[in-house]
Amino acid sequence: MNLYLWDNPRYLQSPISMHINMRWWRNDVIYNYFFGKWDYRMETFSSRPFIKGMPYVLSIVRGTNYYDVYGNGQHIKKYMLAGDATAHRVSGMLGYQQWTIDTVQMDCVRPPTTTATTPSTTSTTTTTPGPTTTPYDLTAPLPILDCNTIKNYGDLRWRTINFSRVMEVGDNITLTGHIWKNATQSTVNFYLGFNPIYKRSVVPVHINQRWWLSYIIYNNWNGKWAPREDVSVRPFSKGMPFVLSMVKTANSHIVYGNGKELINFWNRGSQAENRIGSMIAYEDWTIDSVTMACANPPTSSTPSTSTTTTPKPTTTPIDLSKAPLPILDCNTLDLKKYGDIRYRPLNFSRLMETGDNLTLTGYMWPNASESNVNLYTGFNPVFEVSQVPVHINQRWNQQWSIYNNYVPGYGWSKNEVYSNRPFARGEPFVMSIV
Repeated sequence: MNLYLWDNPRYLQSPISMHINMRWWRNDVIYNYFFGKWDYRMETFSSRPFIKGMPYVLSIVRGTNYYDVYGNGQHIKKYMLAGDATAHRVSGMLGYQQWTIDTVQMDCVRPPTTTATTPSTTSTTTTTPGPTTTPYDLTAPLPILDCNTIKNYGDLRWRTINFSRVMEVGDNITLTGHIWKNATQSTVNFYLGFNPIYKRSVVPVHINQRWWLSYIIYNNWNGKWAPREDVSVRPFSKGMPFVLSMVKTANSHIVYGNGKELINFWNRGSQAENRIGSMIAYEDWTIDSVTMACANPPTSSTPSTSTTTTPKPTTTPIDLSKAPLPILDCNTLDLKKYGDIRYRPLNFSRLMETGDNLTLTGYMWPNASESNVNLYTGFNPVFEVSQVPVHINQRWNQQWSIYNNYVPGYGWSKNEVYSNRPFARGEPFVMSIV
């Protein structure tokens, strides 16, 4: 990202007050300036709090002769301006290369000087109001969150958001906004079912930030608060923007803050007691948008009681003579187009590289005895012949997952390792390998 001097900047032509560069084969952020050429002697660096494949918040605050740079709410750099600080009259920016920029917000120390009678040559970068304690008009109805984004409806605090269906495994709910500078608490409840009533409806997941504490509190409510509170670190800061995400798994909800995993909050109660279909965020933060990224497309425009659109399991033999599967080329193979992928070799377009993430979704059979996946060396593997660097085996008469490797001529390693198993028979699952 470049911060430019002068109006109407041009890429690699206009002077750049500060250049922020993330080269993902490194683990830092690089800073420089451009006055006709790059001054590589003046490159400086900071830690990088961002992660590939995750949301981010990047903020820059202008000082007298420096910029304070924040990443995901953390101060990561004080960048001193090159030369005469008064010459750094920044009037434009350009973000480019491999990231998605959804919003740009400018919080001004002073109000804009332009009026309705004085046309401005610059456009407003955001319609998001700053944090405020002024009550909002809560009468405007919100649309149903139908695997999309609700925004541009003002502050969404204290306003019930119903989903088009209950959350399914793999669904991701993301809130963005701004923590008030004078915040005392910032809270969101995810409710059982639809049309919740505050302080009366069941809350499978309650996320509470008490700003006199240094951590986040998690709980559930079913007529009363559960006696056990779980906690995590808090990556958010008062007066700063935030991104809060919650992903549903088969037996838990994983919460992310500013792109970092905070907690795997295990379900309390049965699956039926964790069918989240609505939410209310409240107290001292501004909620600009709520997004629901669905693992499966919405099935209707009205709330449904269905928990999954995954085809029901079957013990019918799979026809392996179908058309061969396409190469997995950093994309997704749609089960609906190619049927069950079990026992069918799936080649990648290249070998897995550091940071690659392979994710399988599906359904555990109710009568399952074993559920396995092999990751093979090279391409075009032959079952029980090719080398297996990673073997993941779930024997359902045991309570854990087993990991091993297989080398032709030597067989299975004697060094099996284990982990807890979050999956359940008769339930959908999401398994990822990074």
